[in-house]
Amino acid sequence: MFNKVYIVKKLKNKYYDEYIKNILTIASGVFITQILTIILSPIFTRIYNAEAFGIIGMYLSIVNILTVVVTLRYDNAIVLPKEEDTAKKLFNSVIMFVIIFIFIFQLIILIFLDKLSFIIFDLKYKEWLYLLPIFTGLNGFFYLFRNWIVRKKRYILITKSGIYKSMSLNSLILLLGLFNNNPGNFLIANLVAQFVETFYLFYKIKKEDSGIFSLFKALDNLKILAEYKNFPKYSLPSDLLNVYVSQNPIILFSLFFGPSTVGYFVMTQRILGIPIKLISSSTLEVFKQKCSEDYNNFGNFESTFLKTFKYLAVIAIVPSLLVAFFSPYIFSIVLGKDWEISGQFARYLSLLFFFQFSVSPLGFSLIITNRQKVNLIWQIFLMILTSIGIYIGYYFQSSNLSVLLYSIFYSLMYLFYFVSSYNSSKGK
Repeated sequence: MFNKVYIVKKLKNKYYDEYIKNILTIASGVFITQILTIILSPIFTRIYNAEAFGIIGMYLSIVNILTVVVTLRYDNAIVLPKEEDTAKKLFNSVIMFVIIFIFIFQLIILIFLDKLSFIIFDLKYKEWLYLLPIFTGLNGFFYLFRNWIVRKKRYILITKSGIYKSMSLNSLILLLGLFNNNPGNFLIANLVAQFVETFYLFYKIKKEDSGIFSLFKALDNLKILAEYKNFPKYSLPSDLLNVYVSQNPIILFSLFFGPSTVGYFVMTQRILGIPIKLISSSTLEVFKQKCSEDYNNFGNFESTFLKTFKYLAVIAIVPSLLVAFFSPYIFSIVLGKDWEISGQFARYLSLLFFFQFSVSPLGFSLIITNRQKVNLIWQIFLMILTSIGIYIGYYFQSSNLSVLLYSIFYSLMYLFYFVSSYNSSKGK
């Protein structure tokens, strides 16, 4: 009887209900986008080969790494200030940073085009590099706009933008694939889709607050930038390492085993990323806003932290077990026999999948409590250990061993990440 009363009280808790509602608002949109991925992936794997997925995977890895740089991570500070004017000044400063870096990257590419193309991928794709600054800039603006939307608690806009992006991306890949299976189809589709997603948020923000964009005032924001200096000082290198670590297997697999192995791994990430994007990433957007609010008001957010972890861990258990036991069979049936290797990779990554799903969003606790230095140190050790794991597999000429050791070392580091994040949630 006591348990039933306790459960009823929890369900009636308005504070908690609003938190879950906001998560579900974002997750509902992600669900629609991932349904498209699920439906169309078996078609794409029968149009495009693993090498095509590998080439675009490598390109997008570079975009993701550079995107971290262009905002100097001040975009993550948008949700923190109590004063609206301070947040707006940060907002415009980030816009200036992104624009400056677009020009810097473009100049570097014009000067070192052939050398950069040789390092990243085959010279026959060197023209792709001309679009790299544009793509990176769109990504940078998107993350800035999304953080502003999170601050305003307008989660439905994030939901809609994700749907529009997914529809644009998947429809273009499919349409262009009817004519040829050129890897360039992925580049065109991703670029157009990112523009659609970014422009939609830009339009909505400008419509709701036409005075928010004021680039000239951004020049007067040095005092505020100094106040949040820990973001470029610690969050920037930490997040840069974080993104690199997430792209590390793609980069190292490309170097050690070639684009086909990269393609198999990219497909594994694509499939395992469906539930992560659906629930875990959606949770992060609400988690960082709600916990920032709690921290400002009460000095801690331990309760929200524990509720969020339990919510994510319970959801992650069953899918993780299914991936561990059945993924090779599922991948070969759904995607085609040629993609059974991706299923084998998924089996090795099942442990990491559990931790990534249930712990990764909680890491923002370190940002909220201004402990970016801890996060940076963690990222350094994570990069070293996972790189060692991948290299050991290369030494024994086994991509399977590389993936397995990458998963094990990454999972061990997530245990330390959880403890550090939980301690931070206890607050001042």
